[in-house]
Amino acid sequence: MTTATEDWAAASPAVRARARWELLARPAQLTPPGDWNVWLFMAGRGAGKTRAAAEDMAYYGFVNPGARMAIVAPTYADARDTCVEGESGLLSILPKEEIRLWNRSMGELVLVNGARPRTGDHGGQARRPRAGLSAGEQMALAKGQPTSIVGHQDMDSEIERLLGQMADNDEKAVK
Repeated sequence: MTTATEDWAAASPAVRARARWELLARPAQLTPPGDWNVWLFMAGRGAGKTRAAAEDMAYYGFVNPGARMAIVAPTYADARDTCVEGESGLLSILPKEEIRLWNRSMGELVLVNGARPRTGDHGGQARRPRAGLSAGEQMALAKGQPTSIVGHQDMDSEIERLLGQMADNDEKAVK
C-alpha cells in the first residue's frame, strides 16, 4: 500500500497541476458538470475568467493527445499576451515538462502529447483546422461585459453564432 505522498510523487505533472487547480479554484471557476457545448463565464475583472479558461484548456489538452484547440481574443496580441503568456495564461499554469514548443510568432503551443492550442483573433485566425475545444477571451467587449467562453466538441459554429449576437449587442445572447 502506498502513501498519499508516494501517490502524489508518482502522478504525472499534468495530474498534479489539475489537482492543484481543483483545490485552489472557486466553484464558479471549475468546468461545469454535465453534457454541455458552450460554457459562458461572464464576471467582473479579477474573477478568474482567463485562468479558468486556461486551466480547462490545459486539462483538455492533457487528456486528449493530439487535440486541436483554439484560443480566440479581440486581437491576436490579446490572445498571445493575455491567454498564453499572461499571468493567468497557459504558459504560467502548464508544467514545463508538458510543453514541447511555444512559437510566439505563429501563436502555436505544442504539448508533449501533441495537443496544439493555437491563438487567433475574432476574425478567425485560430479556427482552422477545426478545434475540439475553443476558448474565447473578452468576447463581449462591445457590450462592456468581461466574458470568457469555452466550447467543446467542434462547436465552432455555435460559438461563432453566440459571438456574433454578443458583438451585435443582442441581449438574448448573454442571458
